[in-house]
Amino acid sequence: MIIAHNIDKFPNGKNSDYYYGDLSELSEYELEDLYQKGIEEVWYWYAQAPYEGIGHLLLRVGDLYDFHDAGHCSCYGPTEGIKFRGVPFEQLTEGFTKEHQEEVACLIEMADPAKKVWSL
Repeated sequence: MIIAHNIDKFPNGKNSDYYYGDLSELSEYELEDLYQKGIEEVWYWYAQAPYEGIGHLLLRVGDLYDFHDAGHCSCYGPTEGIKFRGVPFEQLTEGFTKEHQEEVACLIEMADPAKKVWSL
């Protein structure tokens, strides 16, 4: 069973005027896809429009983490193409642009094992 945390908000207090689509949950199919790929826990925000989706997933396997851009067209879904390349949590944001750091800040805050914001 995968543990899923839907942040259920756009990053940085932005709204659907900035991002397209409506906030949404990952489907049971998508969560099962993550589970089959060995993912133990996911933090995410995701929005879906008629022909595309946008969002970010922060994935955990053991003590390793990875990000996945959940943006997609209608041919694919938000979990397509995930190839988990885990790194320790502290290394996650190395090399991120300032814009990317802002888009994933809410996920990092929630998943940070040192802060233990989340609980099982």
